[in-house]
Amino acid sequence: MPDNLDDDAGSAPLMNPERRFRALLMLYERHSELLQFMSRHDLQMFGGYITLQLALGGWLAQPPALTLEARIAIGVIDAAMASLAAALIQMAYRRRKEISDLFENLNEALEFTREGAYLRGRSLWPETAFRPWRRWYLFGISLAFAGVLVLLVLNGSRT
Repeated sequence: MPDNLDDDAGSAPLMNPERRFRALLMLYERHSELLQFMSRHDLQMFGGYITLQLALGGWLAQPPALTLEARIAIGVIDAAMASLAAALIQMAYRRRKEISDLFENLNEALEFTREGAYLRGRSLWPETAFRPWRRWYLFGISLAFAGVLVLLVLNGSRT
């Protein structure tokens, strides 16, 4: 157990070191599982969105030509789907950042970042950087949306 868990400075007055350690471990485990779930969810949501875009694009590329009203309606629906997908990715990014910050605090509390606490001459936890996939997901959403819009315009030129 890390040495700093014995200090009462800045800690809950009624929590002994063993209970504090278990609380930190519980936070670590739950948020690790949450990050894994969020990563799977983001990928599934993005994959579902791209699948819908590909299906819509394939349908738009086939005759017959749609009326202007139908193309506008499809464009509005597609814009709503793209906006929702982008908003979900953005909110997940914010939550992921909060969890990343929590892990930094947990690593410090457990002394994973302190040199020599677990390994001679180095810290247990390597220096890491926050590397979100958000911009790549948003790029894919934007590109797929733009592709459908192009197909909507081209569909109207077939009349």
